[in-house]
Amino acid sequence: MARCAYCLQDDTKTTFNNREHVVPQSLGVFTPKTLLIESDLVCDQCNTRFSGLETLFIEDTWEGMISKDVIQDRPRGLEQRGKLFSHTTDFPSNQGVFDKYHHYLEMNEGKLISKFVPQISLVDKVSGKKIVHPFSEIAKASGSKKKKLRARYKDRKFEVGIYALHDEQIDEAIKILQDLQIDYNEIKREQAKEIPASVNAEIQGTINPPITRVIVKVAFNYLIHAANEQGSTSELFGDEFSLLRAFIMGEDKFVTDGLSPVH
Repeated sequence: MARCAYCLQDDTKTTFNNREHVVPQSLGVFTPKTLLIESDLVCDQCNTRFSGLETLFIEDTWEGMISKDVIQDRPRGLEQRGKLFSHTTDFPSNQGVFDKYHHYLEMNEGKLISKFVPQISLVDKVSGKKIVHPFSEIAKASGSKKKKLRARYKDRKFEVGIYALHDEQIDEAIKILQDLQIDYNEIKREQAKEIPASVNAEIQGTINPPITRVIVKVAFNYLIHAANEQGSTSELFGDEFSLLRAFIMGEDKFVTDGLSPVH
C-alpha cells in the first residue's frame, strides 16, 4: 500500500501520480543523475503543498538565485523577491542607471565571471519583486507565452530598465514592452562609462523558518530516497521523525516556540 512519508496518508485518502524530486527541480538539472523518489512515498497533495515553499526559496535565497544566474546553454529569466536576500556590486552605476541591471555569471576556466546579458528588468512598484527577461529569451517567446505574460502583468506598474548593446536592440525591447502592454516612457539613453575587468559583490541573506523548512525537506527527501533504495521504508513512518515532519509541514508550534531568523 502506498503511504506518504510526510502526511502519513495512504492511497485510500490521497493520490500518488507524480514523483518528488529530492532536490527541487527548479534549482536545475543535476549530473550524472537527477534523484527522484521513485516509489509512492510522497503524495500529490504534499508535492503541491511544497511548491510554494520552494518558489520562495528559489526567489529569495542566494542558492536559488545562483541556479538562475549561472548561464548554462542560455540566460534564463528569473524573479527575485528581495525580501530575505540581496546583493550589491561596485559596477559603475552612472547615477543609478544600472541599478536595476541583473548580473549573470558564466564559468570561465573554473571561475565564475560576470557576463553582460541584454535584458529587460521590471521592478513591481507595489511588491518590489524584480523580474528579468533576457532578450534572447523574451524575443523568441511564442504567442501563447506572450499572452500569458500579458495576463500576468495586466494592471501592474513597473519601474522598467532596458540594458542593451546598441540602439536597435533598445528599440526592439520597447516593441516587446508594447506587445506585453507594459507602460514604458523612455527618459534617456545612457552608455556605461566603463566596463570593469572585475566586479565586487556583497551578498546578504536571512534564513528564516520557511527557508529552513526547505533545507530540512531536502535532507528528509534524501533520507526517503536512500531508505527506498535499501528497502527499509517502514522506518520513515516512526515517531522519531514526527517532529521533523511537523516542522517541514509548517505546523504553528514551531513558530510560537521562538524560532527566529538567522542573518
